[in-house]
Amino acid sequence: MPGTILICGHDYQLLHTRSLVLALMGREVVAASSDVDIEKIPPAPPVELAVIGHSLVDKKQRELAELIRKRWSAAKILYLVKMLETPTQISDAEFVCGSTDPKLLIEMCRRILDEYSPHQGQAWGSRD
Repeated sequence: MPGTILICGHDYQLLHTRSLVLALMGREVVAASSDVDIEKIPPAPPVELAVIGHSLVDKKQRELAELIRKRWSAAKILYLVKMLETPTQISDAEFVCGSTDPKLLIEMCRRILDEYSPHQGQAWGSRD
């Protein structure tokens, strides 16, 4: 069973819209706007990808990422920012990407979930 996608943010309308967009990927999507919401999410199926929206300040984004990693250590994190043309890998399992294009969001989530493995030895974005 594939893991869950967790979408985090404070803008409820945007959170709902992104949840609907990500559900098109055929995975379970859960939304959270606080630490308390994240703590209420059942441990299984595990969160495989957490998408943290730009409506959260940088410090809060990092705090939520830390909490998510404590609960689901293998979770990958995608930070959404307002202005970024090129999706970028910023650490072993953390990525950043612009948040305005729903097609780009789906593409990035698919790539992270389907292609990324820390054991592949490939640079992000390279293809065989």
